Formats: sequence, structure tokens, C-alpha cells
Amino acid sequence: MKPKITFIVPVYNGAAWVDRCLASLQQQTFLNFEVIVVDDGSTDESAVRALRFAQCDSRFAVWTIPHAGVSRARNFGIEKAAGECIGFLDADDWIEKEFAQRLLETLAFYKADMVSCRSIPSQDVTKPEYRDGDLHEIGKLYRPPEYLALEYRDPEVNVCVGNKLYARHLFSEVHFPEGEIYEDVVTNYMLCRQCRSIVHLPMPMHHYFIGNHSITRSPLRNKDMLLPKQWARIRQMAQDEFPELIPLVDAMRITSLRMLAGKYVKYGGSDALAKELIRAFRQSLPTVFRSAEIPPDKKLRSFAAMLSLPLYGWLTDLITGKDS
Repeated sequence: MKPKITFIVPVYNGAAWVDRCLASLQQQTFLNFEVIVVDDGSTDESAVRALRFAQCDSRFAVWTIPHAGVSRARNFGIEKAAGECIGFLDADDWIEKEFAQRLLETLAFYKADMVSCRSIPSQDVTKPEYRDGDLHEIGKLYRPPEYLALEYRDPEVNVCVGNKLYARHLFSEVHFPEGEIYEDVVTNYMLCRQCRSIVHLPMPMHHYFIGNHSITRSPLRNKDMLLPKQWARIRQMAQDEFPELIPLVDAMRITSLRMLAGKYVKYGGSDALAKELIRAFRQSLPTVFRSAEIPPDKKLRSFAAMLSLPLYGWLTDLITGKDS
């Protein structure tokens, strides 16, 4: 029987987390799915752990490819997928047991091309944190620009791919950009713009782990500077397609700069990158000044970053105590 859903799980040195991820898939109340685990050249026991699931459950398959990054692993999985819908989980993600059933039912009921749920962060690597509450909330239907605006404003919807199911046909022309980081940002936009309609369920059924391995918890690197450039690419596309999104996209670009400033303040980086980041803030002065989408406290922190990143860090701690 052809699977209704293909879940693609790229893994690179994720032995500490992959069991929890795959167990959450195995425990789904909806049964007609396949799981394609793509081991991206791991040097730990990731593939061995994934193979244990494949040996006892025919819905799981494990492929090993040379290390080329998460985008290549996802694209490889898409090439192998047989499902009518596609979902993506990272090795340190996990989902509620009704995730597949609820999202698939909602997708079919609304005849939509994409469905999402709330996405919740966790810092606990061992505790599953499954919900026992009511999972019967009603979805809301959106046009693509309305949904993108929801993503950009609500961190529990966000631009990640793990909290979503996609109709298979969306990937006929869209692939993840290989060799890049923060790849979800542009790919998410390109998938959304192809949809006729999108549904969001306000239920927290996707969890992602925030640990020291995260790219957001490491020193500022040259490739991190790609993030604001990804938002610039989206702005260029949105100018012709969804011009009403431009103020939000501009605000998200400033948010990405603040995130990178937080990385530098907390985890360090080169002086050259600090200067490049300060220049980017200064070039954004008109946007920060005019934007109605940036709250006053975040405007103030952005102005501080135009002077120095240590000042940004001091002011951030004073206002929130967080690197944001």
C-alpha cells in the first residue's frame, strides 16, 4: 500500500537524539507512513541507532550518503519519497503521537497544500514532554501572504519545516539550497508561494531541542552572515509577488541581525565579522527608524548595535536578560 506520508529525517552525528525522534514517529496513531532516515556521513552511531528501527519496523528505511549538509540529505529523501505528503524532522525534533493524523486530516478537510502546527522549544534531551491535553482545536485557512505574515510574527509557527506537512507536488520545482545554512528561510517562502491555501492548527505538536550543538549557540562565523542575505532574497521575491509583506520581511532581516549580534556577544567571533555586522546595522538605520513592525525596545537595541556590539549586549541584558 502506498504511504500517505513520507517523513524525511536527515541525521549528522545525532546519536544522542535520534532515538527520541524516531520513537515519536513509531508511536504515531496514524499508521500509513514511511520514514526515510538519511545519514549524512555521520561519524558516530547515528546510522546504527536508526537501523535498529528499520530492523523491527518495515516503514523505516536508512540511507547513508557522503557528508554534504542537511539540504542535500533532505533533497535525497525527497527523491526517494513515495508518500502523497512530505514531512521533515531533524534528529533532535520529536512530535506528539497525533501529529500525523491531525495534520493529514486537516490538510484533506480544507483541501489545502500545506498544514502547520505550533512548534515548541525544549532544553531537555531526555524528557519527551508529550502533551496529554485536548488536541481538538480548529484550524484556520490562510492565503500564502497571510500565512507568511503569521509565520514572521509568531515564533511558535516560524519558518522551520519540522512543524508542517506539505503536498508532494510542491517539490516538483522547489528544492533545498545545497551548501547553505539557514536554508529553511528561503525554501519555506518558495513553498508557501506555490500553495493555493495553507492551514494552521494552533496545537503544540512539534518539539525541537535547543542545545549547545545548535548553530545559534556557537561563535559568529562567516557563513552566519548568510542569514540577513536570505531575508534580502525573500524581499526581492516579495516585491513582485506579495508587496504587502515587505515591512515584515524588513523587520525579520533586522531580527536576524540582532540574533547574530547576540551570538557574537555571548559566544564570540572575529573583529572583522563584528565590524561587518555593525555596518549592516548602520545601513539598516532608515528601516529601523520607520518600521512599525519593530517594537520600541528592539529598535533601541538595534540603535545600540550601530554603535558597538558590547553596548548591544549590555542593553539587551538590562532590558530582557536574553540574547535577542
